[in-house]
Amino acid sequence: MKCEYCGLAQTSGRYEEFVRHVKAHFRVKWELENGPMWQCCGVPVEEAYAKWDQATWAKLKPESKQERVINGRRMVGGCGETCARKSVLAKHIRKSRGKCVGDADAPYILGNTAEGHSKAR
Repeated sequence: MKCEYCGLAQTSGRYEEFVRHVKAHFRVKWELENGPMWQCCGVPVEEAYAKWDQATWAKLKPESKQERVINGRRMVGGCGETCARKSVLAKHIRKSRGKCVGDADAPYILGNTAEGHSKAR
């Protein structure tokens, strides 16, 4: 198999690795047009204020309590880091030890939008 974007010839025989390579090209093009596909953005401010109690706020590190505008939406609880794949973002959120909160499957993550979702996984 040969990559139609860069001409890389698949030599390892692992189809999954080749598919991941091709999707990386798609992700770069998509992000240039739309913004980061898999970004640690936290949760919408209105969701945080409605659902979080004092204990949850107390666990967050100071930098995660700062509001950010991401993709036109006020967010809190994320660090802004971008990840190459959805699985990496999910791991980042899970292992952040209170620095970041959120859900890699959330609809406000750009990679989960209708046009990006099917091709970006």
